[in-house]
Amino acid sequence: IHSHNTSNGKGIGGMIKTVMQLPLRKMGDHYFACSKEAGEWMFGKTVCEQDNFHVINNAVDTDVFTYDTKIRRKYREIFDLNEERVFIQVGRMSNQKNYLFTLDLFKEYLKNDHDARLFIVGDGELEDEIRNRIGQLNIKNNVTILQHRNDVAKLLQMADVFLMPSLYEGLSVACVEAQSTGILCLCSDRVDRNVNITGNCRFIELDIEKWLGPMSTDISGRRSYKKEIIEAGFDALTNASWLQDFYQKAA
Repeated sequence: IHSHNTSNGKGIGGMIKTVMQLPLRKMGDHYFACSKEAGEWMFGKTVCEQDNFHVINNAVDTDVFTYDTKIRRKYREIFDLNEERVFIQVGRMSNQKNYLFTLDLFKEYLKNDHDARLFIVGDGELEDEIRNRIGQLNIKNNVTILQHRNDVAKLLQMADVFLMPSLYEGLSVACVEAQSTGILCLCSDRVDRNVNITGNCRFIELDIEKWLGPMSTDISGRRSYKKEIIEAGFDALTNASWLQDFYQKAA
C-alpha cells in the first residue's frame, strides 16, 4: 500500500475517504509513502516505525529535468517571449491545486509588472471555471493554458518562477522536477517542507499580499541542480533499481 498525500481535503468526500482508509493500517504486507509525513497520515506512527515501512522518494529523470540555456532560448522564442517574467503552475485543474488563488494573485502582480506572463499546464474538472475567472479578471492576454503536455521539463526551463499554492500537498513530484531545472519555487505553507531539496523553495501563507514580494525575487544566476537532486536520493534510475531489487526479494 502506498501513500502519496497528507490530506483527503474537506467536505463529505474527504470524510468518507478518511474513514475508508483506516482499515489499510492492518491490511498491508508492505507500506510505502513518498515521505514520512505521508506515511504517518495514512498508516499512523506505529506502522511507520516497523521494518515493513519504506519511504520511496518521488524521483525524477534528472537527465531530462536539467537546466539548459539553449532550451530556454528556444522555448521563449516559440512563445514569443523576450524579457518578460514568466510564472508557471503545473498540475491537475482541481480544487487542491488552488488555481483560482493563482489567478487572483497574478491579477494583483500585474498591477506593477504589466508584461508578466502566466502559463498553466494541466487539465481537469475545473477548467471551465478557471477559464471563466481569467475572463472575469481581464487577464487573457497574460495567461496561457497549455493543458496536458509532454514537454513540461522544457516549459519549466522557459519559465522563471514555479507556483504551487496548493491547499494540501504531499512531497510533490512536480516541485522536485521544477527544482532540478533550477527554477525558484513558491509554495503554500501547506506543502510538505521536505520537498525543499535544493533550498530554492519558499513556503508562504495563502495570503495574496505575502506572495507579491517573493514573486519579484532576483532570479539571476540560474543553474541546474541535477547533482543535488541525485545526492538527495531523488534520481529515477537509482530509485527504480532499488524498487526492482525489493520486488525480486519479496517475490
